[in-house]
Amino acid sequence: MLRALVLLGVFTAWTCGSPQKGERWLLIGDDLAHDRGGWAYQLQQERRGGDLLNVSRPEMTAAFNLNRDRQLNAGEQINNFLRRAYAEMGGLDVVVIALGLNDCRDEFIGRNQERREGFETLLARITTFFAERGQDRPKIIVATPLPLSPEQQAGGGFERAARCIDELAVEIRDAVLAEGFCLTDWHQLPGPATLPHRTSPAELEVAGNQLVVAQLLADCF
Repeated sequence: MLRALVLLGVFTAWTCGSPQKGERWLLIGDDLAHDRGGWAYQLQQERRGGDLLNVSRPEMTAAFNLNRDRQLNAGEQINNFLRRAYAEMGGLDVVVIALGLNDCRDEFIGRNQERREGFETLLARITTFFAERGQDRPKIIVATPLPLSPEQQAGGGFERAARCIDELAVEIRDAVLAEGFCLTDWHQLPGPATLPHRTSPAELEVAGNQLVVAQLLADCF
C-alpha cells in the first residue's frame, strides 16, 4: 500500500506540477530571450519539445515606445500577441512575460509613473482579453528583471539602469500578485547568482539561462 501511495504521489506531481510537452506556450521577453542564445531556447530544451511561440525581441519594453517603435511596446502589442498564439497554435496554456531591462534604459530614467502604469496596464489587458471572450485564463507567469552589476551598466544606454531595475522589481511583484498571476522573482532568485554569467546587459551565458529557467519551473510548476 505504501509503495502504491508513493507511486501515486509521483504520478500526480508529474501530471499536475510539471510543464507538459503538449502545452502551448507564448513567451514575451526582450534581448535575453529572443534567439538560440537566450533563456527561451533553454526552456524549450527543458520541456523537450511542444508548441512554443516566442515573440521576444531585442529592445522590447513593457511600457515605452523605444525609438518610437510601437512594435517594441508589449503593452500595446499584447492583444496581437495573444491572438497570434491562438491562430498559430490553436490554443494557449501558458504565457510567460519577462521584461523590464529596456524599460530602465537611461532615456527612460525619471519616468517612474509611466513605467509602473505601463506594467500594470500590460497585465490588466491580459486579464481583460480572456474575460471579454469568456475564456479560461491560461497560466500566466511574470518574471522580475535580473539585477545588473555596476560593471555591466557601462555603456550601451544602461549607465543608470541598476537602481531602476531594483525599484521596478518591487513594483512588478505587487502588480503580479494583484492580478493573481504566478510570480517568478528572478531579481531575488537566482538574482545575484546570474551576475557572473552576464556578459552584457543584453546577454546571458548558457549557465545563466539554466539558472533562470530552473527557477521559473520551480516557482510556477
